[in-house]
Amino acid sequence: MKITVLAVGKIKDRMVEERRAEYARRLGKGAKIEFADVDDNPGSKAKEAENIIRRIPKGARIVALDEKGMAVDSHGFANIISRTMDAGKNMVFILGGPYGLDDRVKEKADEVLALSKLTFPHELARLILVEQIYRAFSILRNEPYHK
Repeated sequence: MKITVLAVGKIKDRMVEERRAEYARRLGKGAKIEFADVDDNPGSKAKEAENIIRRIPKGARIVALDEKGMAVDSHGFANIISRTMDAGKNMVFILGGPYGLDDRVKEKADEVLALSKLTFPHELARLILVEQIYRAFSILRNEPYHK
């Protein structure tokens, strides 16, 4: 399975980038994760939406992350990934910029999820997402990471 994390902006904090790369490395066999950054356009969610939509991989299950999305626990998140793998699809997770996602992106999504009811800095949200992807695969493989 290929997972794409499509996010607005770039990671500037070296520590966040190192941890993100570590979780991606730990995924190991069965899942490949790719990070695709979209240029941010402060004040123009519409322009960001155009750039995001253009970069969505064809045929992938689209999961948009939004503070008003459905909340799931780690097992629910793992089940979403498992159902996608069972369907033979790849996944794309979309993270908007500091001003969120344009409605056009959310409308294209198969699911809109919230990482938390809390608000996180954009870079930290990316790290949390990648850690949860790793945790989901640990759950699906019955590995001790989540136990």
